[in-house]
Amino acid sequence: MTAPGMFDRFCAADRRPANIYIWVLAIALILGAPEKALIVMAWWELMTVAIDIPQAARMWILRQKTR
Repeated sequence: MTAPGMFDRFCAADRRPANIYIWVLAIALILGAPEKALIVMAWWELMTVAIDIPQAARMWILRQKTR
């Protein structure tokens, strides 16, 4: 297994506990638009998936080559 690259370390904030969701909800409540929080959270998840799926596929391919 390799050490995390710079991109992985940069994106690590997304993988920490759900603090981002609390902040999004708090800001949306302060701004008086709690329904927008759900939209922002959904987009955040889509960005996370867009980053994680290619990385998981790459790791799976590399693991298959070593067997």
